[in-house]
Amino acid sequence: MTICMRGRPVYLRIGRSKLKAHSHRMDDDTFDPARLRLSTEAAASIGKKPSDKQKGRHLRGDGPFVQLQLEGLVAASKALGSSMLLVWIHLQHRAWAEKKRTVAVTSQALGELGVDRGMKHRALRLLEEAGLVSVEWRKRRNPLVTLL
Repeated sequence: MTICMRGRPVYLRIGRSKLKAHSHRMDDDTFDPARLRLSTEAAASIGKKPSDKQKGRHLRGDGPFVQLQLEGLVAASKALGSSMLLVWIHLQHRAWAEKKRTVAVTSQALGELGVDRGMKHRALRLLEEAGLVSVEWRKRRNPLVTLL
């Protein structure tokens, strides 16, 4: 908990939240504890349980979560000779970024990761057979992929 005074608003820092407690100017020679009193809404928020988002729970529940650098994944997939995994990682990232389960998969975006058109189609077919995604194949358009 941090309290800052000297003519500035008083802030209480509890965890990651920052609550404005009072904004009266205090003279250096007088001290009045009543001026440090929290507002009713600030006091009420202190006892609240953290929301799911604050606990780190996102779209897919509260299972283990891995955060990796994309450059490292691309280098590892090239070294191991398996670019198909990058298709699954790209799908997961797009679904998270757009906050949707259904995303369009472009050859251009995957091409930047080193995945060609044929590899994209093979990977999507294998993911579909494994029951991880459902794919709406559209002629001459990007497929729409829904994460299951």
